[in-house]
This record gives sequence, C-alpha cells and structure tokens, in this order.
Amino acid sequence: MSCSRRFALVACSIVTVACSSSSSSPSDAGTHTSPDSETAHDARSPGKDGGHLTKDAAATSKDAHTGTKDAPSGGNDAGGPACNSLPAPAATIVPTFVNGTAPAATGGTIVDGTYHATAEVIYVPGDAGTIIADLMALVGSERLGFSLELSGSTSNVASSQSTDGGVTATRSTGTFETSGDTVTTTSTCPPGDAGAGKMEQYSATSTQIIIYEPLAGPGGTPIGTAAVTLTLQ
Repeated sequence: MSCSRRFALVACSIVTVACSSSSSSPSDAGTHTSPDSETAHDARSPGKDGGHLTKDAAATSKDAHTGTKDAPSGGNDAGGPACNSLPAPAATIVPTFVNGTAPAATGGTIVDGTYHATAEVIYVPGDAGTIIADLMALVGSERLGFSLELSGSTSNVASSQSTDGGVTATRSTGTFETSGDTVTTTSTCPPGDAGAGKMEQYSATSTQIIIYEPLAGPGGTPIGTAAVTLTLQ
C-alpha cells in the first residue's frame, strides 16, 4: 500500500511495500506548491552538492510504491508481469511543500474499496528554505497518479508516472496488516519483489487513508515527511 514516489505516492503502502492530510500547518509555516511537479518522493534520500540536494545522489525510499516507494516496482504496461487489472490512474498529483512538522499518525480501521491518491504534502521542519527549493527543483515536471484496491488483507496497486518522456504505468500486488498506527506490507507480485516488506505509519477514516513516509538526507539524516492522501471512491 505504500505510496512511495514511484509513489510514493506513499504509491503511496498498503498495497505492496510499494498518501496528504489537509490538516493545517503551523501558523508560521510556509506552504509551497510545485507547479509542474508530481511529488518529491524520488528525492527522498537526496545527497548534497555545495549545500544543495542533487538528483544523482537521491536515493528514494520507494523507488516507493511505484513499486511502493520503497515498495516493490511492479510490472508495467511496457512489458512487465500483469500483477492486477486495476486501471492505470491519470498522473496529475502535484506535491505541496510545507515548512513544518507532519501531523501525528493515528492508525484506525482501513475500509475495503478502491482508493485514488488525491494529494501529497512534503513536510520539512526547521530552517527548510533551501531544502524545499531543492526538492521542488528535483521534482521538476514529474507528476504521479496512484490507485489502491483493498480487499481483506490483499492490496492491488496501479501507479502512473508522467515525465517529459511520456507516461509509465506500474502495477503490484501484496498483503498488509496493521498494528497501532503502523501498516506492514509484503509484496507478492511482481515475482522479483515477492517477500519484500515495508512498514509505514498511517491514519485512516471511513473515507480516507493517509500514509506517512520519512525523508532522509545525506547519511540517513531525517529531513522531513511525505504524506499522501488516498480517498475512497
């Protein structure tokens, strides 16, 4: 069910180890929207170059569901295994960047059904001006789409990534279980990712799931949190 930027959209995490709460940010926090980007998940573990994050050094947690962001990378329309028949979603999500701390995960009961990612917020606390600017630059024109189908303990994911080079669709399947405010997912398809697992924090209501994924900088230093909101259709 993960939504990692290869969605992170925390594709977004329940699905296969493969999303944002609209809660208000601190009054003194700045909010920025990347006009041409989908999400900053690919830059989840960025490196630094002269004090700036660099794309070549970025090691994303996913690379996150889309496969999950740390989630397994599923088969794609170009020829990978067909893990499920979930329609590929439109790649339209543009991330919002907030200088502040992400809301605390609350867990909750996850309702069966089909979800679509409707928002992604990247929270960066502290003196985050340069980090946010660099993340926005790394995201560039990339946009993402993420769909999640849940039934019992099984999850199917379909994600889309749109760049200047076109649109790539990825699918994956897995199982998930929850404990407190943590969801643990295990991939079953594609075969190469079978058995891969991931743990993420989440908040759930009767109509939404929000997946929270930590972002790390050089040496694993925490720099913020990506929150992806999935809305029940």
